[in-house]
Amino acid sequence: MTINQLKKILQADEWNDIEFKEARNAVPKSTYETVCSFANTHGGRLVFGVSQKDENFIISGVDAPDKIQNDFLSALHAGGKVNHDIQIAEERLVLDG
Repeated sequence: MTINQLKKILQADEWNDIEFKEARNAVPKSTYETVCSFANTHGGRLVFGVSQKDENFIISGVDAPDKIQNDFLSALHAGGKVNHDIQIAEERLVLDG
């Protein structure tokens, strides 16, 4: 996904195959419910670093992306959050540093 594709998706709102999470300093607890929902359907995209203000979604960023990514992936692989392996493809986009 490119920055332009992300901006276009943000304008389209969340759907059943994409979910935005603020995740500025930590992985939100609701993230794992979303992952389970995606795992029980046809998959989807989970995008960290996006906030909702009124009816709009805005790129708010992630303060410590390595920490958030490691915490998220570690929790998934530890077996405590989901009960089977989930195929994940990570991607990091950088916008204005």
